[in-house]
Amino acid sequence: MQSWQNKWPRALQRSVTVVRRRTVLSLGLATSAVAVTSPYLSSPSAVATPPGHSLTAWLSHQDIQQLKHRVKKDASPTGAAWEQLVVAKRSADLARAADQTPVEALFYVGPYYETPPELLKLSHRFRWDAHAAYRLALSYAVTSNRKFAEAAKSLILRWQAIEEFSPKDDTPLVWANQFPEFCWAAEILRRNSPVWKKADEATFSDLIRRGMALDPSARSNNWGSWGVVLRLTSTAYLSDQHGFQSGVSRWKELLDSQFDDRGWQPEEIPRNGDTGNRGIVYTHFNLHPLTLAAEIASHNGIDLFNHRSRAGIRIADGAAVAMRWTVDPTRFSEDTGYWPDDYESYRVNGAIPSYSYGYGEILEPHFPNADFRSLAAQDRPLSFNWTGSILTVTHGVAF
Repeated sequence: MQSWQNKWPRALQRSVTVVRRRTVLSLGLATSAVAVTSPYLSSPSAVATPPGHSLTAWLSHQDIQQLKHRVKKDASPTGAAWEQLVVAKRSADLARAADQTPVEALFYVGPYYETPPELLKLSHRFRWDAHAAYRLALSYAVTSNRKFAEAAKSLILRWQAIEEFSPKDDTPLVWANQFPEFCWAAEILRRNSPVWKKADEATFSDLIRRGMALDPSARSNNWGSWGVVLRLTSTAYLSDQHGFQSGVSRWKELLDSQFDDRGWQPEEIPRNGDTGNRGIVYTHFNLHPLTLAAEIASHNGIDLFNHRSRAGIRIADGAAVAMRWTVDPTRFSEDTGYWPDDYESYRVNGAIPSYSYGYGEILEPHFPNADFRSLAAQDRPLSFNWTGSILTVTHGVAF
């Protein structure tokens, strides 16, 4: 068995079937393409299908109705965030949907810090398509304009052209931290729009199942947390109760293993060659998916926000630490002994930092945090480059 397979959970190793080998000339890379049935998904025949979906992948019907009301009333902070993060991007999103450039048959993303920018085109297209599909689906939900639904559908379904998934390098992480927004968009369409047909549902559900081959939730760091978001979103969309519960269990395991009794994340703090000068960035980068996963669970009757690790830590405790370091990066140095570089200290220099703490929009109603409020007052609307890109729009509250 290949070395990359040896790193996977034993159940997943058993399920791997190597289909064929192909050379990607544009990357100069020979990569194995695999077809995998994830052990976290029930077999297709056992998965509940429409009509009737007992799980919610992201926003509930009530959430959508509340968003429509807040946009109509121009309520703060929703109204301004809607205009800046959704309406202002609509023309570009529609143009992106109209672009008929074929999707590559092989889904492979190289190491982020080592791959030349020109070879990250697939990753970037995947990311921006996901964001655009989600924004357009929300636009349809709020306005009932059919052209937004059609455009969102086009962006979602073009990725069914993927024939092979490479398990190498950053491919699993990119799939895990971006594909869920496609699911969120599709959920809005199938719930609300007549443009989403039975054939579309079958095509997209097949893509979900195939993409779960890349689930990195067995990893111990932020990859594992993003894998849980992928697993919860995918299994909720497919109404797979068993798979969903396995994601909840993995979330709890990660909370136990990733956080110490101070709310610190020992695996993320020393990032960047054990220098710590990306420690604040990666602390947020892990809290973001854990918070998204807790929100998905809450829509399905499971309270992870108040779940405590074996060390007595809730996710809000970890977030409080991260927000404190973000307000004053010197505290990060005093606490950990690592020194953030300018990349992490833009706040001190008067510029907006290049990391995201937008997940605080979800936590704030549950666990009010003065540090988050002071940051958000300066930086709203908050956006993010990966799944959960416009949380001020969907979750922001006035304070």
